[in-house]
Amino acid sequence: MMLSEESALSAVEWETMIVDEGHRLKSKTSRLFQVLHDFDTRQRTLLTGTPLQNNLDELFILMHFLEPEKFSSLEAFQEEFSGSDGDHQISRLHEILKPHLLRRLKKDVLTQMPPKKEQVVRVELSKLQKDYYKSVLTRSYPVLVGSRMAGGQVATKLKNVVMELRKCCNHPFLFPGAEQTAANREEGYRQLTAASGKLQLLSRMMPKLRAAGHRVLIYSQFARTLDILEDWLA
Repeated sequence: MMLSEESALSAVEWETMIVDEGHRLKSKTSRLFQVLHDFDTRQRTLLTGTPLQNNLDELFILMHFLEPEKFSSLEAFQEEFSGSDGDHQISRLHEILKPHLLRRLKKDVLTQMPPKKEQVVRVELSKLQKDYYKSVLTRSYPVLVGSRMAGGQVATKLKNVVMELRKCCNHPFLFPGAEQTAANREEGYRQLTAASGKLQLLSRMMPKLRAAGHRVLIYSQFARTLDILEDWLA
């Protein structure tokens, strides 16, 4: 609405501007930032449930939107917080942000919610997972031991290696050609389960959780892993 009705809305002298999903303004070149930044307002508030990333430029842009006079120079902001004294700079940054930041914590708004209990279960890789894991490390050896590539290229290569290893740890069927042809549905289910240590663990946990009346949510950052889980649960 703000973009489509820019002319009419910008003619009003607004007392307060409240922007939901405020993290969308982290790019100074975005159309939304440019339009809202030019509005005449006495005060501005950003609402967001998205955590800030470790990016000084994006943080500065958000603060510049809120108080352009106080946060006027990106170069000065970068110079102040890009040194080697990390702990001191973090404390200083928290001090600067404190007057501008109001965090709504779970303990303040959901008092009836019990505290989170976190239990980490170590899972052994299946033989097929170990084979693919070793294969990824072997072919990535030049990247892992270092090379003459520029630093940025090395970082990108390492991220790709980590991504491949994460796929190994989830399920080897994420790799082309890993899935074997099954004679029937039951055989396919056994192969799907046996190929992944995580699915082997889930195959033992799920019946017990269901019998106890628990409800289970399974998260994954890989859409294809969720596809495999869908096949496994079908």
